[in-house]
Amino acid sequence: MPQYANKEIMVYLLRSIIEVIGRRTSDAYASVIISDTIHKLTGKYSFLDYIEVSAPHYMETVDVVSISDDINYIESNLIGMATRDILESITYKMAKDAGHYFIKEIKEDIPYKYRNAIKDLCVDLDLLQIKFISDIKESYDTRIENSDVIKKIFNVLYKILEEEKNRDFAYNTLDKIVANLKIKHDILESVQINNARYIEGVNVATVGLEVNKENSTRVGVAIQNILEEINRALDEKGGYYFTENIKRGLPSDYILKLQHMGVRLDDIKLSQGLILRQVLKALVDALSETNTQSWAVLAVNNVLKSYNTRFGFFNYVTVENIEPFQKGVYAIGIPTEIDVVEPFMLGKGIQKIIEVITASFEKKSGKIVLDKFKKRLGRNFIMIIEELGVNLHMVELRNNFLY
Repeated sequence: MPQYANKEIMVYLLRSIIEVIGRRTSDAYASVIISDTIHKLTGKYSFLDYIEVSAPHYMETVDVVSISDDINYIESNLIGMATRDILESITYKMAKDAGHYFIKEIKEDIPYKYRNAIKDLCVDLDLLQIKFISDIKESYDTRIENSDVIKKIFNVLYKILEEEKNRDFAYNTLDKIVANLKIKHDILESVQINNARYIEGVNVATVGLEVNKENSTRVGVAIQNILEEINRALDEKGGYYFTENIKRGLPSDYILKLQHMGVRLDDIKLSQGLILRQVLKALVDALSETNTQSWAVLAVNNVLKSYNTRFGFFNYVTVENIEPFQKGVYAIGIPTEIDVVEPFMLGKGIQKIIEVITASFEKKSGKIVLDKFKKRLGRNFIMIIEELGVNLHMVELRNNFLY
């Protein structure tokens, strides 16, 4: 495993903290918070004087994080201790503004190759996340009413839908889903979706106070159903992408309240058929950049057929050219049975397809195809297939070993 200098690790960690805080506030505010935290900790760790976090500049070439090379001579255990204190201080200082999954987001934002390097400093980001959640649970405001949760969640959902398409889509989707679910959940009779398309600052939902007398678990079931319907409406922008946007939009105490109501955000996922379709589409598009689309479609189909004995669910998966002379037009057929396949088996099948296709090229060309595939697939879907057990880093290492 490659070793990284203290300076390199700290630069990427601090950049990630700025990125995560900046998404909720601003990069300027993030820089002030980090700079203030480091300044206060210099009494305990004098070497933190080597770090300077300045206000962001308009020029992208100017880095807001500047660290002296002298920090490379500090013992790693001291760097680890200081890093933990910086993270804890910032996390609790930001509290609700940072969000319930603040540390988790930082971990995901850090480049893959530096995650283990940070853990080698005895900084366990997962453990820090658990500690933060535990501490918040002991202090969060239990006086949040059912009506407060409903109003807050609808405001967040409206924003997500609006950013995905437009205000008309946001209003019509929420209004239709609530109307349809009133038959199943009578508590939604107390919920009215307001036409927030033309009125700034108004709550998306008006909620009758009578819902506060309802059992919070019943309200939670209704909210869960609403989220699942919206997830379907968002198609490929659903799943992990959708739930993470909800978590980012809600204060920590509201996320905890939802958990107490039985709402399971992490259970809201994309269908496996849609995941496989996106993977195959990204592969065909990546291969089409190196050759013709017809060749790309043939290559993917050949690999699917080669492994349909080992992975029976590939038997009826097809990629077909619709208009051979019209670039970008092809159809991907996915059987409904894909959705009942064990996720880890689907992950194995996806990994094998990617391995075989990229390994069919020479080392340099294979890496180019893999990089094009990752770019086409996008960060959201990369994280989704990683949850299925797909390890693209391992694919690259194995392909390097072949040559």
